[in-house]
Amino acid sequence: DESTAAMLIPPPELEQRYRDELPGAGTPESVYQHSFALEVLTRAGKRLRSEANRLGHLDLYEALAPFLGNDPPPGVLDTLAPTLGTRPLALLVALKRLRKRFRELAGEELAETVTNAMELAAENAALHAILRESRA
Repeated sequence: DESTAAMLIPPPELEQRYRDELPGAGTPESVYQHSFALEVLTRAGKRLRSEANRLGHLDLYEALAPFLGNDPPPGVLDTLAPTLGTRPLALLVALKRLRKRFRELAGEELAETVTNAMELAAENAALHAILRESRA
């Protein structure tokens, strides 16, 4: 809902983003929901990057971040592994851990917008539905 997204993005910025995305992008409600979903993911991504930096794993994060939402093309982990001083299997494990932490952080971002577990489950389901629609 609008009050939920307003907590994540200052209202003037949200309004501008809404206007920028509206033309030809669907109903105002779908544009708003999509914008809200992107904001949740952006905030989670920034937190994940910050954690990686704090832990001294920024190089690993930067190499794997493009694959948080999509599987790496065949051979990419084999190519990245030597430059990061590790093995492809270790990169695959690190990617799975990054994805898991990203989901946790996105859940924490959503939890900031609701008052109970039932609302959180509904917001989480809505976020996944919006993301599925945007991939279609």
